[in-house]
Amino acid sequence: FPRKKQQQQQQQQGSQPSTDDMENHLADFLHATTKAGDWCNKVREFDYSTAIGKIVASVPGSHQAPDVNRWGHMRMRELLKNQPDPQDWTRSHLVCQVPSVGSLDEDFIEDLIGGLCVSPSHPEIAEGTHLTWQLILPTVDEVRNSLEGWVAGEAIHVTA
Repeated sequence: FPRKKQQQQQQQQGSQPSTDDMENHLADFLHATTKAGDWCNKVREFDYSTAIGKIVASVPGSHQAPDVNRWGHMRMRELLKNQPDPQDWTRSHLVCQVPSVGSLDEDFIEDLIGGLCVSPSHPEIAEGTHLTWQLILPTVDEVRNSLEGWVAGEAIHVTA
């Protein structure tokens, strides 16, 4: 993304918060997950107006209103409510990447997949609908080289 023009940066440093969803979510995610406040400011130096995607970041913890739809699968559900279903969505292949499977019980998986299938044209999955999906877990090297090291892998209860 290109840097903002100096005039845009000066306007933003006033009392008005940015209206750019990408910028706000990226800065909020960094603020919520790190102590690097200067990175939040650096993120705001760039122009994200050409972004066509949305950030769906996961922040550890249990979130209550008004933040319940701000992070993770609840944000994804909220964003997808306004999107039309892809044509023949039942033939789609779903890929989920998770850092751990420690909290992935059947209820969570049903809630997650149900959240992926909400839209004005198709508010719920018909019972018995078959969805093909894959779960991507971190590799051994990713766990070993993570900030927490091997301890981070304790929540991964599957074998390669």
